[in-house]
Amino acid sequence: MVSAAGMDLTGSAGLEGKGAMTDFRQLYKASVLEAIQTVDLEKVGQAIELLASARDEGRHIFACGNGGSAKAASHFASDLTKGASFNRQARFLTDSLPTLTAYSNDVGCVLWNGRGTAGGRGM
Repeated sequence: MVSAAGMDLTGSAGLEGKGAMTDFRQLYKASVLEAIQTVDLEKVGQAIELLASARDEGRHIFACGNGGSAKAASHFASDLTKGASFNRQARFLTDSLPTLTAYSNDVGCVLWNGRGTAGGRGM
């Protein structure tokens, strides 16, 4: 197994038992710390400014994803609502399962994602 930072998480060949778990945990921790070091704080600051500007100007922020990324985007929308929206609700486009399946049925799975953003129509 290789981490997002390119680190081999499998450790040495033939690892077995309790030592293998310790090695994996250490490798995983090192991989996470390595990935964190690659975060560009200037870009994080720009993203914060962009989101704050959208909030202050009453604009909408849409998050989307597919599979596991859909859950991450839904969590992001919840975090915006709870921590940064000043009593404005953020929505993730697939949090409405009936609307999602209606669009998938009527216009196709490939096209539904943009439909929820079109002029306030849809989701």
